[in-house]
Amino acid sequence: MKPLPIKKIIFKSFSLPIKEFDNFINIVIVPYVIILPFHLYVIYYDDFVLRLLETEGFYKYWMGSLRTQIIQYLLIFPIFSCLLANWHRYVFFEGKKPWTYKPLDFSNYTFKFIWKSILVTLVFVVPMLIAGFAVGYAIGYLGLADSISGFIPALILLYFVLLVIYFVRVSIILPATAVEQDNTFKKTFQLTKNNFWRMFLIYIACVLIFLFFIIIMIVFEIYFPSEGHLIRLMLQGVMGSIFIIYLYTYLASCASLIYKHLITE
Repeated sequence: MKPLPIKKIIFKSFSLPIKEFDNFINIVIVPYVIILPFHLYVIYYDDFVLRLLETEGFYKYWMGSLRTQIIQYLLIFPIFSCLLANWHRYVFFEGKKPWTYKPLDFSNYTFKFIWKSILVTLVFVVPMLIAGFAVGYAIGYLGLADSISGFIPALILLYFVLLVIYFVRVSIILPATAVEQDNTFKKTFQLTKNNFWRMFLIYIACVLIFLFFIIIMIVFEIYFPSEGHLIRLMLQGVMGSIFIIYLYTYLASCASLIYKHLITE
């Protein structure tokens, strides 16, 4: 098997939405128009009504209110999955059949894509939650705080290392699901064996998107502070939604191109 062409995949993933802008907009526009009002509403509700960051702290603000979580998981997530599944197919099949344009793609593979996304998350999160509860129980009920507390930073570091390794390795399971090919965990780990670092370097290039967005938001906040200004807050929400769309389509392009390379080369 030829090694993953890191530069080629990164460059193509960055440039694809721009070079094929018309098709990109066609795939994105309907899901985006549906999602945007809900996205702006949760920003308005958490930032302007509840003021979560000020009243509850960063963690609660990052997690969102109960209403926000319901909207995100039951409304935004399924519609966004339609977009991503369609984009995975577009990249993998290079805009040719069996890919076909659908404004809102609720095909059978989309529901499989949604379920696989949930499953991928649960496979990692559930064991981590059990481990977390076990540590909490040992500290709170068994009186092992002095023995365990020194290991907590190391355990947190281990958690993030395992998180990165797991999601990088299983990332190609999503394009495999979208294009209706073998999407088992066993097959995924077989394909990505000895490819972790190359895949990691491809994905980590998304930091450039983050930096670009952060610079724009800092400049915007300096000249047009959003504190107490609903219209400016909503404008930031629109900018943030565009950033999220581009970021996730970049990562989806990477995953599809990596998967295609691994099964064909």
